[in-house]
Amino acid sequence: MILFKNKLFYLAIILAGGLWWPVGDLHSATVSWSVTPLTEPAGAVRAEIFLDTETAKINTVGGEISFAPDRWRLVRVSDANSLVNFWLERPALKTEGSVSFSGIIPGGYVGRGRLFELTFVSLGATPSHASDVLKVRNFTALLNDGTGAETPVRVLGLVSSEPAERELAPIGYPEPFTPMIVKSDALPTADRYVIFATQDKFSGLSYYAVYESWWPVFGLAKRQASLAWVRAESPYRLSPWSPFKHLYVKAVNQGGGARIARVSPQFWLAWVYQPNTILVIILGVILAYVLVRKKWH
Repeated sequence: MILFKNKLFYLAIILAGGLWWPVGDLHSATVSWSVTPLTEPAGAVRAEIFLDTETAKINTVGGEISFAPDRWRLVRVSDANSLVNFWLERPALKTEGSVSFSGIIPGGYVGRGRLFELTFVSLGATPSHASDVLKVRNFTALLNDGTGAETPVRVLGLVSSEPAERELAPIGYPEPFTPMIVKSDALPTADRYVIFATQDKFSGLSYYAVYESWWPVFGLAKRQASLAWVRAESPYRLSPWSPFKHLYVKAVNQGGGARIARVSPQFWLAWVYQPNTILVIILGVILAYVLVRKKWH
């Protein structure tokens, strides 16, 4: 009987220890936001959305941020200084009262960082609590562990409310970038595409635009406003003639600052369209003409 009681005692200790001992690393992430009232425009608030990965390394995020469209009007979305390097779906109003987004972080991210910010203008009586502004739905975070496993995400909601401040006019330019012309089976068609991406630390990117020309554009900084730019998203499908042309990709931030990157003609015939080559051809023709005249005279 005593032996049986001793066994029960040791079994209880083992079970208690098993319950206490961690069964593995449990990753989790949290989503939160801060709200700052703005004095200009009147009745506006700026909400900054944050992701804290805790101990997890995350490489993919996505979800929806919803708000009451009968109480708030979304006037601006900015991804300036975002922890996301490449947006698969840039934060934007997709349906009434809902901002959708998804993006990737090559190499993964650990820590607390900003996803993006939203600026709203009140359509009526301002809620008594700033936490009434936003709600998070369908938030997904995938681990950078080789399996792409989903990690649990907790919504903390409002974590701080800052004093009222004036919305400063955004300045600066997007970061330099290098577009690339590619052709791959992974793309929608067999055509060539130009891919591009950059970030903006000031006001966030607004849009990209593409311009194609048979001839190089001189004085681009002064002439860019008069060129026939076409709004574009990466990857941008090119025409069969595009690789023979000079290609310009413009990134514009929400403050109007623009950064332009140029891609030279890709095909071997494109050397004809280079100014230096044309000058060499003209000089060569003149020299040949002079030599022929001397030979016959």
